[in-house]
Amino acid sequence: MDSIGFPASITITKTRTLATSTVRPKDMMLVSLLFAPPIEGKVVSASLFKNGYAVVVREWDLPGTGTVDAAPIDGVLGTLWITASNSVTIKSVTATQVESASRAPASSIGDLLRANIGREVTASVGDKTFSGKVLGVSDTLALFQTAEGVQAILLGTISRAQGQGLVWEVERKSKSPILRIEASGPSGGKVRILSLERGATWAPSYSLDISDPKTLELTAKATLLTDRLDLSQASVRLITGFPNIPYLRLLDPLSVGQSLDQFVNSLLAIGTPADFRGLGGQMAQNALRRENFDDAFPAIDAAGTRSEDLFFYPLPKVALKPGDRGLFVLFGAKSPFRHVYECELNEVGLESAFRGDPGDVPPPDVWHSVTFTNSSGKPLTTGPAVTVQDGEILGQDLMSYTAENAPITVKITKALDVAVESTEEEVSRSQREVVQGSSRFGVNDIVLKGTIRIVNRKAEAIELELKRDVNGEILGADANPKRTGLAKGLNALNPRTRLTWAVPVKPGETLVLTYRYRVVVRL
Repeated sequence: MDSIGFPASITITKTRTLATSTVRPKDMMLVSLLFAPPIEGKVVSASLFKNGYAVVVREWDLPGTGTVDAAPIDGVLGTLWITASNSVTIKSVTATQVESASRAPASSIGDLLRANIGREVTASVGDKTFSGKVLGVSDTLALFQTAEGVQAILLGTISRAQGQGLVWEVERKSKSPILRIEASGPSGGKVRILSLERGATWAPSYSLDISDPKTLELTAKATLLTDRLDLSQASVRLITGFPNIPYLRLLDPLSVGQSLDQFVNSLLAIGTPADFRGLGGQMAQNALRRENFDDAFPAIDAAGTRSEDLFFYPLPKVALKPGDRGLFVLFGAKSPFRHVYECELNEVGLESAFRGDPGDVPPPDVWHSVTFTNSSGKPLTTGPAVTVQDGEILGQDLMSYTAENAPITVKITKALDVAVESTEEEVSRSQREVVQGSSRFGVNDIVLKGTIRIVNRKAEAIELELKRDVNGEILGADANPKRTGLAKGLNALNPRTRLTWAVPVKPGETLVLTYRYRVVVRL
């Protein structure tokens, strides 16, 4: 008995708990599937949101059989739609599973014996060897017809099996999900599927070059990320806006893989729709060349298209495969700008227990910002923006969605050379009785004086925008600030007002502003 050569014989030996087979490498290849695998459609169009989802159009050529077995698509509930080119009629669409089979080398003694039922095998159990015909094999036992009769042997005790002309491949069956589309039409017809699905996204960002003291240069770029979609043959668009998609986390019933119970339970568990959120960013410091960021790139500068409240940036020639990342400069624009310094003071004057500014509160931050108008002719989606001057990154801020011709203010960095201090003191106090509905109670009328001290230690003049929310009746204020009424509670005793100053401060100057207001506090 030859225990080595193939295909005349086969030997499988078990050493401890591992089963090995003495087969040649060329015999170890997997035999092709008995059924054709589902076909991945060509992505011909993809419109990318910023949350990892994309509106995708896939396309299949209609075969002569009229049946397209498409790979399953995990589309969002209600967004998976099937259509076709002219003259093609879709007869039926079925999400199902097809059984496929393949042949592979036996990986255990049990597999080998199952593949050779009815054949003579010599097996070793411990230090004994016996020969017999394989009658059947279960998960734990193997039945042999031997000279002594039928023997049942524990599979785990068989350490070696060999024989002449044994089959060394076993058949393995599996089920594959498909989306079967039956259609009729002329040669060259197309079947298309539209769906909203996860798999690709884009991240916007901006640079604001303020090297010119009067004109700001804005450059917008997009970084594309695709993990599941092949965009190499697709027409790609980037979407700006806030779409309403409340079923974003639910799969369409045609997405194979979920049971009826899973689908119904997902509907019952639906909660608040996930929002499309903006992007944040962290500060980075790098020295760069004086050239603008778009100098080395041919900016696409596409006009873009608008559909209701969404805006689309078209991208030509996006040759990205799954797993790729790509950088695209979208457009550039120039706009007059000005420097502005911003400071927001903490609100004081609480109705329940009035107190002035606590002594341990640190002074407020003063932010150096730039303000300009979106003159690009396109809306600017939310994204991080770096401010650059003479090749240096000065700071980074989150630039919110800005419509065409709307003003934008972007923070650069804290202005450490500009200091703002704020104090409040009580001027007078008196008591009176107040009737509010059916209630009658006593209150204190407290008149307060606020003082804001501004010190500009910079070598140039600045424009400071100062905001203070006041809980009380404004009696007067220096420099004629803008007054904006704010909402208050139904039972509140005091109005709420925002004071906004826009004051120039000369280099080295200390400017003092005062304001007075009355606050009513219950006794």
